[in-house]
Amino acid sequence: MVSVIIPVFNREKTIKESITSVLNQTYNDFEIIIVDDFSTDKTTEVIENITDARIHLIKLTSNHGACYARNIGIIASCGDIIAFHDSDDLWDKNKLKKCIDFMEKNNIDIMFN
Repeated sequence: MVSVIIPVFNREKTIKESITSVLNQTYNDFEIIIVDDFSTDKTTEVIENITDARIHLIKLTSNHGACYARNIGIIASCGDIIAFHDSDDLWDKNKLKKCIDFMEKNNIDIMFN
């Protein structure tokens, strides 16, 4: 399983489309761990309105920054592979499949792209 970690802070305008791009992956053995870094806009409301059992939302009680939020996501992850996704990024629907296939074919443990 892949754990997709998304740190988020005040991204109510981009987070739904960003999450949707992950949910639409052709490779679907994943969880999405969204770490809200104490957003002050409607980011958490937008996230909570997306119903998919693969989404796990962690709400921080104060702002710590993206690196801290990513680390919290890693600690909460259950996957064998960690994938980082930013709250304003969009993934091609085949991104995870291509990455997993490449890693397996080439016996790679770590990959950046």
